[in-house]
Amino acid sequence: EFVELTGLRTLVATYSQELVRRTEQKFRQFAPDVETGKVYNYEHVFDKPVTITTYNSFIKHVESGQINPQDYDLLICDEGDLALTEKRKQAVNKFPHAIVLGLTASDTYSLDKNMEQVYGKCVHRITIAEAARMGMISGFSANLAIVSADVSGVTFANEEYNDKALDEALTASTASEASVQVY
Repeated sequence: EFVELTGLRTLVATYSQELVRRTEQKFRQFAPDVETGKVYNYEHVFDKPVTITTYNSFIKHVESGQINPQDYDLLICDEGDLALTEKRKQAVNKFPHAIVLGLTASDTYSLDKNMEQVYGKCVHRITIAEAARMGMISGFSANLAIVSADVSGVTFANEEYNDKALDEALTASTASEASVQVY
């Protein structure tokens, strides 16, 4: 709604192709008049008022010039704690004129690696309990299931696992059986 009201040319970076699709669905739900384009392995639509991309495509296209930081007034980093790698920080820093928002539920990776280093001061913070009370997240419980999974064959590129191969490795392991037993 903020994007729709302000008309800011917006780039949204998130960590997976699935979240690119979900973010586009949320725009359709909450701001149906805002046109969105997706930029990731399967689509390369750069010319809409809102561009939604994965972090890997964000880095690649900022470095290649296909994403020109001057074309955007607002950069939203969903799961912004994942932008704490050097390459991602460098890409974010190419948007000094834009409003840059980092959204996360975990703002501190370590004392030397935290959200304030990339995004500046935190402007809003709530606790998990507050988020649950407001209906932003559902109640939860934690269960521990010890499993073994062979992920040695899962490829790792650009600081991310191949989602499909990881899913297959975990599904083929005892993890699936253990999770069924927990429930």
